[in-house]
Amino acid sequence: MGRRRRHLFCGEDQALADEAQEGYAAGLTGRRDRPTASNSPFWSRPDALSCVIANWAAAPDLEVPE
Repeated sequence: MGRRRRHLFCGEDQALADEAQEGYAAGLTGRRDRPTASNSPFWSRPDALSCVIANWAAAPDLEVPE
């Protein structure tokens, strides 16, 4: 199994359109999450971001870089 990637799309991002966000992740395999958050989920939705990160950490297919 190859290295799995995670990508966070911000569902209410006013700085980057959905198409731009998708373009940045083009070619990546793995999980994609889209919380309802603005461009900076650290400020706009820390609760949603922490849930996404907790789910990523609990995922059995997550490979931690050396």
